[in-house]
Amino acid sequence: MLKTGIQPGKITNMLFTHHHTDHNADYWGFAIGGWGHPAGRRLLNLVGPVGTKTLHQITLDFYKTDLDYRTKVVGLPEEGMRTNVNIRELKGDTEAFELDGVRITTLAVPHTLETYAYRFDAGGQSVVISGDLTYTPKFAPFAKGADIIVFDGQMSVDFSDLPPKAAEMIQRNLLKSHISNPEIAKVAADASPRNSFSLILPAPWI
Repeated sequence: MLKTGIQPGKITNMLFTHHHTDHNADYWGFAIGGWGHPAGRRLLNLVGPVGTKTLHQITLDFYKTDLDYRTKVVGLPEEGMRTNVNIRELKGDTEAFELDGVRITTLAVPHTLETYAYRFDAGGQSVVISGDLTYTPKFAPFAKGADIIVFDGQMSVDFSDLPPKAAEMIQRNLLKSHISNPEIAKVAADASPRNSFSLILPAPWI
């Protein structure tokens, strides 16, 4: 974000696909770093699976002394860290709501724990984020006609630095919780992206 000139304090909406550490471990730095200066964030909307409220509360509890110092000594307001924090925990197969003029639709997808894909629609354009998932026939209809689909690209990771047997074992186990490249191709074809464009993002293998 910093390389593109986006300051954490300017971001007021954070959406979690799921609560694995490679997807939420940076929350503490984001939450406090974006709030902790005079021009910082004063409103925060959090969306995610059950556990999102707990993640935020743990942050408040663990860093209570730090937050007390910043509010009482530095003079930062409570807003955006302890108050003005709206948390929406997702439940069920799908939900739809709006943030900052963007219609957001969610879809529960299969992974190793509760996980959601997101679709963002605004101004006649749409972007879909798959999150980590295994193949599901529900995803293509959910992403139908999107301009851009961002897929979990776990199985695109290069395991060549590992011994062959270890690489084979890891890939075999990952396929139990991550969509394969041929399956991504099928979903992309079925979803018919408006611009015939899909972005596959590798992720830490976990």
